[in-house]
Amino acid sequence: MNPKTPDGVPEKEWAKVTKLALAAAAASGKADDAAAADVTQKLLTMLEALEQKFGPLPGILAARADFLDDPDEAVRLLERAYKIAGQRADVESRLTIADALAGCYIRELEDPKQGARWLAAMADALKQAGDENDVESYEELKADLAALQLGPPAGKTR
Repeated sequence: MNPKTPDGVPEKEWAKVTKLALAAAAASGKADDAAAADVTQKLLTMLEALEQKFGPLPGILAARADFLDDPDEAVRLLERAYKIAGQRADVESRLTIADALAGCYIRELEDPKQGARWLAAMADALKQAGDENDVESYEELKADLAALQLGPPAGKTR
């Protein structure tokens, strides 16, 4: 038996992605920009190869988005992943991707309209999937959105 991820990627192949993702996070945590860039590039190359082999699966696209420097490109990939997850009736992936999109719009792009849109999508997915960690993430994003909608405190700019 060959165990697979929810997307259908063999666990053995996805384990390599996980290993590189952890290495990328460790390198960036040490402020080793060259090492972080190198391992991130290897990770992105591996994810692109998996996409070539298995097609544009939500998990692959979302993982690629997590390691991009350009939030606009990350949003494009995440929105594509969300659409595919919807077509596959994959509620767990829709929840995870809506969480990532809400976070990107609220925390990085500071777009309250789109942040609210994806937070609502996350709330909808939470009715069918998720756990206490997802609920906690939702509550944190909701608070961050409220703060964003209020704007910066008097005398401060973003």
